[in-house]
Amino acid sequence: AAEPEPNMALTIRPLAAPDPVPALPDGFSIRPAAGVHEAAALAAVHSSAFHSNWTPERYALVMQTPGFIIDRELVVVAPNGEFAAFLVYWLDPISRSGLFEPVGCAEAYQRRGLTTALMTHTLGLMRAAGMTHAVVKHELSNPASTRTYAALGFVRQAAYTEYRKTLAV
Repeated sequence: AAEPEPNMALTIRPLAAPDPVPALPDGFSIRPAAGVHEAAALAAVHSSAFHSNWTPERYALVMQTPGFIIDRELVVVAPNGEFAAFLVYWLDPISRSGLFEPVGCAEAYQRRGLTTALMTHTLGLMRAAGMTHAVVKHELSNPASTRTYAALGFVRQAAYTEYRKTLAV
């Protein structure tokens, strides 16, 4: 049987490289998530970005897991108070790498540069924390994310096939 086509890419960006200087549209702002009381807004933006079915209750459980650090979930807040885009970043002091996982933008707010501005902001946080490079993996079937990461200076290091199996629980 033929090998399946890769469906994922691993991209890396040195943090020594200069950051682009994107601007948020007027009225938008970036801040960390404030706590479990925002689980409904976080679930909504995650679900819209990925066409998934996060519920506030499920997202609140994620937020209460031992590895979750609330200050590392960043959101772009729209002028109307909605969460328009988000990301979670992880720091590894051993490899001195920062990982973006996940990164998304609500469907109603796409194509406005929100994710680019949010990631650029976070690259500075990673650098300030002593990281030397940033990493993001993404689905190759999503050309918008591929273009966004390339525009931010991420370079593909590997393409691979990620397999998933749904288990009955």
